[in-house]
Amino acid sequence: MKWAWPSLVAALAVLAVLLAVADSVWLRDWLPQPTPRVRPLPRFGGLPPGRGFIGLAPGRPQLPLTEGLFSFWWFFSTGVAFVLAGLAALVLFPARARVAVERLESPGGLVAAVVAGIASALLLAGALFVLRVTFFLLPLVPVVLALAAMGALFGVACMGLFVARFARRRLGGANPILLAFTGLLAIFDLALIPFAGWVALAVFVVAGLGLAVITRLGSAPGWAVEELNW
Repeated sequence: MKWAWPSLVAALAVLAVLLAVADSVWLRDWLPQPTPRVRPLPRFGGLPPGRGFIGLAPGRPQLPLTEGLFSFWWFFSTGVAFVLAGLAALVLFPARARVAVERLESPGGLVAAVVAGIASALLLAGALFVLRVTFFLLPLVPVVLALAAMGALFGVACMGLFVARFARRRLGGANPILLAFTGLLAIFDLALIPFAGWVALAVFVVAGLGLAVITRLGSAPGWAVEELNW
């Protein structure tokens, strides 16, 4: 079992590379391509003014699979940023992450996180609509989006650790950073599955946001409506 975790990480990394290549091939066709522009060609010396040739200027060539949006390096850099940000959230708040993961492992914890995430997403959409139509509150929109993104990132990072703890039951113990890295890499691989990965990523983001809400970013008491009674 000594090489079990390194072998799993290597397999997930190779799978991520293959899926990123597949996405860069299949999703590039979904990007809008520039259309040719009509413009006059240069006049030749024998033609009188006003009688130049009119032709189609060729559009820009398509970008290779290593440049632009939905390219291999776009997926690669996005994955690196996601994994590093998730690890940073777990390292900065280990106690809160443990509380959140324990809530996920409790009976009905995952379902509660998904339900809370859906409700939070709907409330967030309503709040953003109100802020946008209210002119003097418009500067609060990026603040609200940033807070929601940080909460979702914390929740998804905890879900990565939650996924890795299942693998630990089969592969044995390992360094917690390696566990978290493996779980986040597995989530990234799921998100890279062509087309279906977007649905999986949306579920993880919604559940992560809900987990951050019901645990109040991993605070020990958690969230409970009974706290309104005193």
